[in-house]
Amino acid sequence: LEAAAEKWLGNGRSRGLDLTLTLDLTLQEEAARLLGGKRGAIVALDPRTGAVVALVSAPTFDPNSLDVAQDSAGGNGSLINRALAGRYPPGSTFKIITAAAALDAGIAESGSLYDGPASLPVYGSTVTNYGSKAAGRLSVKKAFAKSTNTIFAQLGLELGAAKLSQSAQAFGFGSEIPFDLPVSVSRLAPPDKMDPVMTAWSAVGQGETLATPLQMALTAAAISHEGIIMEPYIVESVRDYQGAVQYKKRPQSWRRAVTPETALLVREMMVETVASGTGRAAALTGFEVGGKTGTAEVGAGRTPHAWFLGFAPADKPRVAVAVVVENGGTGGSAAAPLAGKLMNKALTRSR
Repeated sequence: LEAAAEKWLGNGRSRGLDLTLTLDLTLQEEAARLLGGKRGAIVALDPRTGAVVALVSAPTFDPNSLDVAQDSAGGNGSLINRALAGRYPPGSTFKIITAAAALDAGIAESGSLYDGPASLPVYGSTVTNYGSKAAGRLSVKKAFAKSTNTIFAQLGLELGAAKLSQSAQAFGFGSEIPFDLPVSVSRLAPPDKMDPVMTAWSAVGQGETLATPLQMALTAAAISHEGIIMEPYIVESVRDYQGAVQYKKRPQSWRRAVTPETALLVREMMVETVASGTGRAAALTGFEVGGKTGTAEVGAGRTPHAWFLGFAPADKPRVAVAVVVENGGTGGSAAAPLAGKLMNKALTRSR
């Protein structure tokens, strides 16, 4: 925040400037209400422009009592902006990137069939499905909707560490996101450090993979926007004390993550996930929704982080969202309902 203030408000030696932000107050308040007493973050943006319409981190603090917040920050981490600085294992939401990589590389098609055992032997270790349940023989599309780890681990092994890493980089992993506020860099283990076990687990969003909620919101936005990630922004315009415009944001693309053809195929997988898979709790009346759940395991005896990425309407998305609830349980039960309610609020406001 200090960096943004210095950039736009000056250093105290000049008159102040007026900032107009992209945040929608109604959506911001709704996102904060949805998180309630939970720890986590919500990011919502317009995938067509990159404008961030909601950016919430919880727990939060009263800026009028910053000294009190500083004293208690060690206990609840309220001074950490989890939406931008928090780096979490993305769990199965990373399967969006694995699926895109496999389709782009011609490793598999959405209809390709794989066996999904409860556990997959890999290089002397095993990759397991959540709950240790066997999935049977499924297409890649169905495996995506059901979030079958053992099938996506196979895709990751067929891709190899280098191609998996290249795909993650195309989505923004390993790069500084151009934004008005500082953002932590999301990362995947270097390919030369990834043995088959690490590659398999990385393909399902575990291992050493870490991502910010903003990065994952941009991942969903890329799929919804024909593979193009727009530069995210929160400052719409800046005016001087006389009302003259000093700055006006012009939306521009940041990078192409995947081809339009691959983005369409993954979008169909995400629609299937909400229609009949693990993301059904994000379904909306009157709108087709695309989404992906994530249940990111964070150690033995600890409740997983719950994720959901989504966008709507699926055919012409106007909002993309990422929700993470720390130690919330499964993405389908803890994160998807929050995302669905926020997307519904965004879409019904913009009709």
